[in-house]
Amino acid sequence: MTQEKPVPNNEILRLVDLFRTGLKDSVYKWFEEANLCTEEELKVFEVVLDRIGHLWEKEEIPLTSVYVSSKIAEELANTRLRPEIEGKSPKGTIVMGTVSEDTHSLGKNIVKRFLSPFFEVHDLGNDVRLEDFIHHAKRTEADIIAVSALMMNSIQQLPHLRDLVEQTEWTQKPKILVGGAPFSINPELCEKVGADDCSGFAFDTVEKAMILLGDSR
Repeated sequence: MTQEKPVPNNEILRLVDLFRTGLKDSVYKWFEEANLCTEEELKVFEVVLDRIGHLWEKEEIPLTSVYVSSKIAEELANTRLRPEIEGKSPKGTIVMGTVSEDTHSLGKNIVKRFLSPFFEVHDLGNDVRLEDFIHHAKRTEADIIAVSALMMNSIQQLPHLRDLVEQTEWTQKPKILVGGAPFSINPELCEKVGADDCSGFAFDTVEKAMILLGDSR
């Protein structure tokens, strides 16, 4: 029987290195040997992803390391963590996609991998019309509409998304979370487009989403 116990910082750092260097088997072995309870495994998972995100923000690791880490995280979530949290309610429902006239998908796909262990995620894909975000958010009773936009002509559409949200009747109005490189370069864009929050980096999207929902679920 496992019990909750603190994980030393040196072990967290070792696990970060295993993730970013693509040593998937060693990552699985680490979790097996650590013998943590479910809640502690989830905490470690979140901390490691956060550490990797900060390394990328400080340009201490390349995008390839981010991608490799996201692949391992997705597999770990599906094969080890997801079965352990099965039966527990997700923290919320997210409808996500890349806005119309924008077909860049790498960032969105990485974000999806990190959101999936904690939220019910509905990925609408690329080149998504604003009306489709609203339709699917209403159908799924989404808590958050997460929109990726990497091009300025795409970003210019986003104020209309806020208008559509305000004009639609909801049981509970969803939050708008926007992301993409332009928002890391100019965070003021977030307020200009009427979003509730923005994320310029894939790794901090989970934290931003939890904050928007009050992290109380």
